[in-house]
Amino acid sequence: MNGVTMSQSPATTCGNGGTGCSYDAGPLDNISIHDNVFEDVNQSTYSPGSCCTDGVLIEVDNFESSNTLWPHDISIDHNTGFVVGSGTANISIDGPPEVISNFTYSNNLFGGGSYGFHTVLPGGGLLGCGSAAGALGTLTGCMGSSWTFASNVIAVDTGSVPNQPYPTGTYLTTWPSVGLVNYNKGNGGDYHLSSSSPYKNAGTDGKDIGADIDGVLNATAGVQ
Repeated sequence: MNGVTMSQSPATTCGNGGTGCSYDAGPLDNISIHDNVFEDVNQSTYSPGSCCTDGVLIEVDNFESSNTLWPHDISIDHNTGFVVGSGTANISIDGPPEVISNFTYSNNLFGGGSYGFHTVLPGGGLLGCGSAAGALGTLTGCMGSSWTFASNVIAVDTGSVPNQPYPTGTYLTTWPSVGLVNYNKGNGGDYHLSSSSPYKNAGTDGKDIGADIDGVLNATAGVQ
């Protein structure tokens, strides 16, 4: 189970169990994911074993052969998420020259998990896109030169955030230092930033980093 998975794969079976065909999927573009709270994203609970493609907050996959259908214009902004296991984001695509252009990842308050923001090999002998170390290598290898990664907080319970280096301007910290009203291990807490949090009003737009918690609570009131 992941927080959000965006996957673009060709159809390889056709009607009545037929095989031997391959049709391109529709385009994966112009996507905006914002103001969500992801709780209880736990790899060991929902995907037993050591597979590092489940239990991640954000996943982007592409297995298309046509670069005219390559994902582009994806914005992930002002989200809050807690993860146990895999990590902040998995990017699984074939390598350049195909890249995810116009990729924006900003103002998110996310857990680092075990792997942070990183590349997962797409399988089938494909080399993948992360040609250098760390989250920065994933961005430059998978998104080319048209990416924005700004004012994101990546937090862990203890120790160091995995998969460094990150782009300049990323806040790498621990959950106790974030300043949530009630962290509660990312399960049923109060995820407003306290007045003393260093990330209050620290977004690129002057808002709190993370989701609009009041907006999320109002939108989900009474939902069971």
